[in-house]
Amino acid sequence: MLNDKVLKNIYGFFELSDKPSETELQDYYKNKYYQESKSTYSRSYSNEEIIYFNNKLEQKYHILIEQGILDATNKRFLDIGCGEGWGLSFFQKRGWNVKGLDHSVHGCKTHNPEMLKFLDEGDPIQSLKRLGSEGQRYDVLWLDNVLEHLIDPLGMLEYCLALLSNEGLLVIEVPNDFSVVQKELLSNGNVKEPFWIVSPDHISYFNNDGLIELCKTAGLTCVDMISDYAIDFDLFNSYSNYKIKPEVGKESHNARLKVENLLHNISIEKTNKLYRLYAEMGIGRQITGFFKRSEKAV
Repeated sequence: MLNDKVLKNIYGFFELSDKPSETELQDYYKNKYYQESKSTYSRSYSNEEIIYFNNKLEQKYHILIEQGILDATNKRFLDIGCGEGWGLSFFQKRGWNVKGLDHSVHGCKTHNPEMLKFLDEGDPIQSLKRLGSEGQRYDVLWLDNVLEHLIDPLGMLEYCLALLSNEGLLVIEVPNDFSVVQKELLSNGNVKEPFWIVSPDHISYFNNDGLIELCKTAGLTCVDMISDYAIDFDLFNSYSNYKIKPEVGKESHNARLKVENLLHNISIEKTNKLYRLYAEMGIGRQITGFFKRSEKAV
């Protein structure tokens, strides 16, 4: 065990050993995130950042094309924890019927106000229950940096399965934690502690195998997995180690934007191929899995 705050569970990923109660977690988020005056969403983004957001969405969209999901008619997209509304805007512009769920409308109101009419504000779990009781089905369900925050990620996946069309895909993006890179950084002394443990913001700390196993338990089969830019590589260099020198963090962020946008412009297909290899190697700061119903769950 790398830290007494976490333990490895039966699925193969780490989680907090002392989880907060649902009430404690809700109170924490209400005070930290769901108030407009305390919102952590950026008030503005550079043009390069906005291009980056859309490039990452387009790379995932390209995988949906490969998986044949775009053959669906009257295509329906559900973004659970839609945040600033970038995903809603991307899919809506491509002719999809979109819906977003989030505790707060503030991020979306700031960056994509035209998407507010598609957003249901409130507890996403309650919204999922309501949509399920109505018999709603979606061709793509989107969980972008949501699962790691939940006390019961398996329960969330089961709600998602109930809303997934027979040929639909659930797209899950989570941080890649306790990765081979992070373990090497700790071993070499490049970082002094597992900085990626942020309690109670993150309750689960996923890896490829653990995410796949959890989804398998929920009745979902992985059909693709990609990673992304390995920003943690900067921590091997004392001049770019943003944990030792926080003042260089912005430069690491800007370098990531430039490299990611460059790779995208060279080839979306080859970029996805590169990040599939990264995912296989356990490299990259984020992992994104694409899941369909298991045969037994159809």
